[in-house]
Amino acid sequence: MSDFDNVSAAIRDQFTNLSALDITHDELGISQGFHEANQAKSEICIYVETLMDQLDQNFESINQTIVEASLEHIGRALDEVYSISKNINDIATRGVNEPSFPKQRTNLTGKISLQKSELFKNLNQLELNLALDRIDGLVSSKDFFITAQEDAVEQLSQLKGFASQAQTALEALQSKASQTGVEKSASSFDDQYKHHRLYELFWGLVFFIASIVFVNAVLDALSFEISEVIGIAELLEFLKRLIMVTIPSVFMKLSLTKYNTERNLRIIYNHRQQVLAQYKSFEAGIGNDIASKNQFRLEIAKYIFSDPSSGYVSDANHSATEVNINPLVSVAEKIAKSR
Repeated sequence: MSDFDNVSAAIRDQFTNLSALDITHDELGISQGFHEANQAKSEICIYVETLMDQLDQNFESINQTIVEASLEHIGRALDEVYSISKNINDIATRGVNEPSFPKQRTNLTGKISLQKSELFKNLNQLELNLALDRIDGLVSSKDFFITAQEDAVEQLSQLKGFASQAQTALEALQSKASQTGVEKSASSFDDQYKHHRLYELFWGLVFFIASIVFVNAVLDALSFEISEVIGIAELLEFLKRLIMVTIPSVFMKLSLTKYNTERNLRIIYNHRQQVLAQYKSFEAGIGNDIASKNQFRLEIAKYIFSDPSSGYVSDANHSATEVNINPLVSVAEKIAKSR
């Protein structure tokens, strides 16, 4: 057995013994235990074991001076960490009531963490040489470039597949977002339609009641008999009846105006409901042509917010926004011609 084999075997015995030591001491609690120190110890053992496995396979191709120095660092660090671990077990046995326990706990935990940092730093050169040796072995292989080329082609093919999947997913998300927007708009238009229909009925009822009161007031005023000599009392009574005619007429004017406004809005939102009701079936007929779908959505948005003529409000400015009797057909024709 060579000197390296002897040293390697001794180091493996060291980190095996060190790994067997449990210095966590859960019985002391999370705040007083040595969980951090045990974690650092475990990381040292795993790191040394991995490095020794690599060194066993590539020992002859690594600079011997670097190997000897690295083995010396490893042996010394493992001895030191083992000694610190034994000290931790000693103070843990004495318990947390020992006056010096907090200071010793902090000191010993810091020492293990320092040993880990120093060991990792001292073995950087060995790690680098092992990595370079692995790369050299790959490059010297006659199949390396062929394998690399095949891997590159495979990766490119996978990337193309991912791009296609991403495009499909994006289109699905856009379609889902559009569908969600349409559903929210349809719900909003339905709420507005119901709201204005309710107020339309309310103001219609107010107008009807005001009309009855107005007719009664007019009949009452006409039935008033004026004597040849008008006294103060008769004049006041006549004025009172005139006022009774004026008040319901004001309510008639107000309620009729509000009725016409609410009826006009109810017709507008009903129009928007009908457009959205046909929207989905027309869009489905376009197929998977994203450009045509986007154009269709833009055009249909213009028609949705172009108010139809209802005849219940002034149409002085309506000619610019008046829509066809079936705007969806018009939009579909435009898109079909553009394609």
